[in-house]
Amino acid sequence: MLFQPDPVLVNVLYFKTYAYPLLLALLAAARVVVGPGLARWPALIALALASGALFTALAPALGQGDSALYRQLARITAGAGSLTALIVPSVIFLISSLIPRARWRWLDWTHLGLFVSLLGIWHWFG
Repeated sequence: MLFQPDPVLVNVLYFKTYAYPLLLALLAAARVVVGPGLARWPALIALALASGALFTALAPALGQGDSALYRQLARITAGAGSLTALIVPSVIFLISSLIPRARWRWLDWTHLGLFVSLLGIWHWFG
């Protein structure tokens, strides 16, 4: 086929657009629920930002493609190939992992693996 995209590229776009914001939002939500007081605030901010990136990806399918919220979020997430919208909440979530009494350290290791994967994919395709 002449116009068939490379499956690796399709998987990278899926990971970057849908899977990473969803997984980051789930990890941040778990930290908000089980974390101690100080660890919850960066996780809550990361949850809001990751949810915004996920909403931007899903808004056209949900019929919200012409809403003012979608247009504003799409402008914000368009920077640097939408990686800015993924790196900023990840760095904020990393702050919550630096809190000494933060529970469930497996959240931090899972996030670190996802973050390194995202940076590796960005380096590989960038």
